[in-house]
Amino acid sequence: MGNLSVKGKEINRLITKFQYDGSELCFEISLRIHENSDLVLFLKTKDYGKFRNTFDALMNIRSENKMLDIPLKAGLAPL
Repeated sequence: MGNLSVKGKEINRLITKFQYDGSELCFEISLRIHENSDLVLFLKTKDYGKFRNTFDALMNIRSENKMLDIPLKAGLAPL
């Protein structure tokens, strides 16, 4: 598996999801790269601090049009 390198402005949507895994709350961040593309699962964690720091960093990358390397080990998730 490789990485997908994109500029911040190519991130069409940043999608967050909160759900329970048993009795623990889990946090997910998925990205839609380009308007009609599949979602890329970027992060899944039970650590809210990690979720929040990653979300803030992604928002910064998007607003400042910086480069982002997305590890594709999680693969693509269909809509």
